Amino acid sequence: MVAVCGCSEKKGRGMGRELAGECYEAAMEKDYGRCDALADSLLRVARAEGDQEGIVNGLYYKGLYDFKPENAAQRRPYMMQALEKAEALDAPALLCKIYNALAFYEVACYHRYAEAHKYFTLALAEASRTGDRRMQIVAETNLSELYRVSGDTMALRYDQDIYRYATERADTALIHSAAFHLAKYYIKKPSQAASAIPYINSVEQCGDFALSNALWGEYYLAADSVEEAQKRLDQALASNPDYSDGYLLYANLLNKKGEYLRSLQYLERAKTLSDSIDPFSSTPIEANRIASLDYQGLGDFAQALLYQRAYAEGRDSILAMRNQAELNRYKIEYETHKKEAEIDHQIQLRRQQGWLFLTIIVALILITIAILWHQRRQQRLYRSIVAQNRDFIEREKTTAPAAAPGPSDQKADEIYASIVEELEQRHIYRDVTVTRDSFAERVGCNHTYFTQVIRERFNMSYLQLMNSYRMREALKILSTEPAPGAEPITMQQLAKDLGFLSVSTFYSTFKAQVGMSPAMYRQTLRKLPPTAEDNE
Repeated sequence: MVAVCGCSEKKGRGMGRELAGECYEAAMEKDYGRCDALADSLLRVARAEGDQEGIVNGLYYKGLYDFKPENAAQRRPYMMQALEKAEALDAPALLCKIYNALAFYEVACYHRYAEAHKYFTLALAEASRTGDRRMQIVAETNLSELYRVSGDTMALRYDQDIYRYATERADTALIHSAAFHLAKYYIKKPSQAASAIPYINSVEQCGDFALSNALWGEYYLAADSVEEAQKRLDQALASNPDYSDGYLLYANLLNKKGEYLRSLQYLERAKTLSDSIDPFSSTPIEANRIASLDYQGLGDFAQALLYQRAYAEGRDSILAMRNQAELNRYKIEYETHKKEAEIDHQIQLRRQQGWLFLTIIVALILITIAILWHQRRQQRLYRSIVAQNRDFIEREKTTAPAAAPGPSDQKADEIYASIVEELEQRHIYRDVTVTRDSFAERVGCNHTYFTQVIRERFNMSYLQLMNSYRMREALKILSTEPAPGAEPITMQQLAKDLGFLSVSTFYSTFKAQVGMSPAMYRQTLRKLPPTAEDNE
């Protein structure tokens, strides 16, 4: 509970920003109960201080869809209130995320694809107003997902745009997403299947071997290379047992081999996983098609007909003429507005051409000076960061473990000691299968008390605690020279050894905590004197 009485305006707004950050963290963890409680506190603080943006954020987090249809009628009005206030503020960034959230309601809760398209298109328009290209790419990604479900080829254009943007900026997460979608598109086109290969390789280069193996499996399955497809899909499911599309592909493979009962078992697993993970997924619809073929193979034509009808109804619900007409209309409206904006922009450019040339030259000179200054400052900063971390690692070798912080409490002290033992002696953070609940069981307490001890004794969240230990070990490994003749550890292997599910997550976590990428850290460390302290 956050007290607001007696707080200054500056302090109140500071608390509002902090609460908004905690709401975001809870939403990312899908802890909607905690998110609601924090949003209530944010609303009290924002209303007391007259912070309209804070009020919008509070309503937004109260209104997020929690993927429980029975709660939609209670939660969605908060989102509509947030929309009304954001429109009054004319705040593009707020409107963008609200439109995205409303589109998710339409897809995941109501299955109204035309309405979802409208909201995603509005989100893209607001993102364009901000001038934030990254925000535009997120909006394009959402539209791409929606077009892909409906079979619209607009998805290809968006994915190609996203892939170019991500490649130019070496954004691993976006490269991974766009490459996956492009590979899936080309695999389904027999005459263009070879075009999928570079994108499958891109997914593999991002370190996601489970997904790349699944794509290879689909590629070989489309080419009727059943044995090679089975080998790849076995590897994919061994790496990621919760990949719904992997089970769907395997069911299709088993159908081709005439193993109809096993195919039906894999279809059930695919539908169960898809329902709990991806509201955009067409897996349940495709599963009905394969199930119909399985029952035909088993000679149960009545069941085969039922599943064939279910498949047809599912496709019709997505490709219905009313929805398609609306999709086309919204698409035309968006392209028309975009073209008008481009024409207006060209007119403005011609009017300002004389001044623009001089402005560009001056800007280039200033930018060049700023880049040179920034590079020199960044190099000094990097060297300082690396030197401090190297000294910290050396001090840590001779420093005794600190006593448990906070007021003494025997049970909390025991839990704290057990947590420290699991982290420092057993290195539990390396185990990718460990969850918050399983960790709590290992130290002998429930989820709630476990979370409370971590926040009170470590002053951080569970995810922050696990990542802090991963980062400590990453720094030690990167600071240690490999044995003579041995190759330095790769970032993919290091991410895996530290318990990260992907290289991109490892990179983003390392950069957020250390201030630079792991590759840059290792490169900078090698340039430091071996013993002398960095004085710069």
